[in-house]
Amino acid sequence: REREREAQVNVGVLGAHRFTGMFVFMYSVFYFRVRSSMSGTLQTVQFFGYTLLACYMFFLMLGTVGFYSSLTFIRYIYKNLKMD
Repeated sequence: REREREAQVNVGVLGAHRFTGMFVFMYSVFYFRVRSSMSGTLQTVQFFGYTLLACYMFFLMLGTVGFYSSLTFIRYIYKNLKMD
């Protein structure tokens, strides 16, 4: 029963890291279009390939930190909850 409650609470935390990864990618598109002087197919593919890898790693790291911090917090709350 306790694991079901933990799973329900942790579902809400799983969305914030997506938007951060998308923001980083959208900023890289802005940087590529406006600020950089890169041109050509190879430079474009290489820039966006490495950017996608970095955004995916960012997405995974933030998701992992968010999940485990909320899991630790929920376990702490339920462990110290006294039922009378």
